[in-house]
This record gives sequence, structure tokens and C-alpha cells, in this order.
Amino acid sequence: MPDLMVFAVIGAVAFYQIFVSVTIFRADEYDQKQQWPQFLMVWLLPLIGAFGCHLFLRSQRTPAPRPDNQFVPQEPNGEPYGNE
Repeated sequence: MPDLMVFAVIGAVAFYQIFVSVTIFRADEYDQKQQWPQFLMVWLLPLIGAFGCHLFLRSQRTPAPRPDNQFVPQEPNGEPYGNE
């Protein structure tokens, strides 16, 4: 049973590193000169390098604009709701 746990942990770490590697190479924020050192950091410093690169990439991305929820209900003809 402990062997299964070890393989599960190693598999999870490898999956996360693959995920971060693919994310780095698909990122528009980096050029090729920046991608390769980060890729090497992910694989030479297992888990710590992947986690650090993932956090750094997420901090560089601009958040999506928040939806406008300050709306006024309208009648089908475009008038504000309730105006006579």
C-alpha cells in the first residue's frame, strides 16, 4: 500500500509539472528566451519550481473585466421598467 501512495504522489507532481510546462509554452506573456529558463526551473526544482513559475505567470496575467451588474430593468420598448 505505501508503494501505491508513493506512485500517486510522484504521478501528481509529474502531472502538475507537465501542466505548468504546457502553460508556460502557451503563454503570450513570454518570448522564447523567457520560456526555456522557466521550463528548466520547473523540471530541475520539482514542485517548488513549478509552483513558483505558476504563481509568477498568474500574477503577470491581467484579470478579466468584471461584468457590469449596475443595470436598470427595461421594458421591451427600451423604457426603464415602471415608468408610465
